[in-house]
Amino acid sequence: CMRRVLQPFAIEPINPFAAEMQANIKALGGNGLGLLDAEGAGKELSTCLESSGMDPSEENRQKWREFCYGLENLGEYCSAVLMEEEALKFTSSAGRTLPQILSDAGVESSMRVDQGFVPLNSFGEKATEGIVLLEERCEDFYASGVRIAKWRTQVECNLEMPTDVSVWENTDCLARAARVCQAGHGRTGRTGSQGSHALPGGRQNMKPMFHLASPVQNLTESRLAL
Repeated sequence: CMRRVLQPFAIEPINPFAAEMQANIKALGGNGLGLLDAEGAGKELSTCLESSGMDPSEENRQKWREFCYGLENLGEYCSAVLMEEEALKFTSSAGRTLPQILSDAGVESSMRVDQGFVPLNSFGEKATEGIVLLEERCEDFYASGVRIAKWRTQVECNLEMPTDVSVWENTDCLARAARVCQAGHGRTGRTGSQGSHALPGGRQNMKPMFHLASPVQNLTESRLAL
């Protein structure tokens, strides 16, 4: 009789950060919890301090962050805080960093890991910069206590855009960023928060915008699944 030989199959390596990332996702999706976006607080905070007659020094900005992030029962209303990089330099009088203070309150620390937008073509479309040094940045942020990464994508939507080049470039870059953020071998292990912003051009209602943005969203989801 003929013997059936089983062909070997590829086994996906186990990510040592998988359990931690699943816990982060579950924490983000808590009922009634919001995400505090303080990413642009640096410039705005300096303006607020000046208007109140205070010196907008780094020390005073850090005191304000300690007051806000150290609020009692913050975890009952907020699941994560999106910080700017300056906030990671802070150490409280007790020797604790802001990610540690937030973690004690049951709140996750988040950081934007892209490095802004750059021109993509002559039509005014843009691509996201930062994929080259992303792994190193994620490792540094993870070591600082940050557990959630934010990567932005900007897509122009009007009668002529987005172009195929913009769609393919931005969705591919977003998927690559997600893989880097979640890669266990790179000691990153960060839950990814990918933001795709559809910018309307001219006066358009929701139906044309949905028609233009849906293919971008579908391609993004298919690339993230690869």
